[in-house]
Amino acid sequence: MMYVIAPIDSVCANCNRKIKKTVFIDHIPYGSECAKDILGLTDDDFGAPLWLYKLAQEFVNNEFNLHSPYSWLSDVQVNFFNEHATSGKVWEKPVVIEGKRIKVAWQIEIGRYIAFQYAEVSGRPISEFSDGEYYTK
Repeated sequence: MMYVIAPIDSVCANCNRKIKKTVFIDHIPYGSECAKDILGLTDDDFGAPLWLYKLAQEFVNNEFNLHSPYSWLSDVQVNFFNEHATSGKVWEKPVVIEGKRIKVAWQIEIGRYIAFQYAEVSGRPISEFSDGEYYTK
């Protein structure tokens, strides 16, 4: 099953609750708790805060509009953390963004979100990027 996370208001198709961080599974909106159950994921998944998703989405839109297309999705991810993180070692230790500590699990979660969002706004399938195979595992 393919899923996409979006920082938008919606209603969960499973429990009918209003949600702000929507997980689309096969184009159907779910809240993160219901999505974890459906996908068989752990409590660590979908844990990054909504404000971080919104910041990542804003960054992806700006990057796409301001720069020539990237060949590597990892370049987009690294540029996000280079621009926003004030301390820490990305992917290995917590970093600080907007005064808040971002643990490694959230960095990875947001990194995947950035990769998929950048591919979507660029109109290119993930497989066309030099490192696209990594994101389809």
